[in-house]
Amino acid sequence: MDEVHADLGDFFQTFPRGCCGDVAELLAAHLKDAGLGTFAYVSGRREGGSHAWLERDGLIADATPDQFEDGLRRPLVTTDSTWHDSFSDRNPIIEDGDFRVLCGEENLIRLESAYDQLRKFMDQLQK
Repeated sequence: MDEVHADLGDFFQTFPRGCCGDVAELLAAHLKDAGLGTFAYVSGRREGGSHAWLERDGLIADATPDQFEDGLRRPLVTTDSTWHDSFSDRNPIIEDGDFRVLCGEENLIRLESAYDQLRKFMDQLQK
């Protein structure tokens, strides 16, 4: 995503910082469209900030842990929740993290545009 984030609009200019919610929602849409099912949107807070990621059946998918000093240095898919457990002040889990389900109209238009650009980028990678 680093290669394309600058083209995705102002909300992604500081990627990965401050982008975890949008990125989690985009990733949930991609996973669903790829036939991998529905992933829940999970978010929480701790001293030093808030964070959002996806979970399904004990599996954690997190594209932006590298925005934190103590975070992992790359996107990850894991069953080890040790680091994510530090975000203990949790918001209610949203069962379908897909932006097309979660977003209001303004964010929906913005994220649909970003999703279209990401899909084009991924299609180019597969060629």
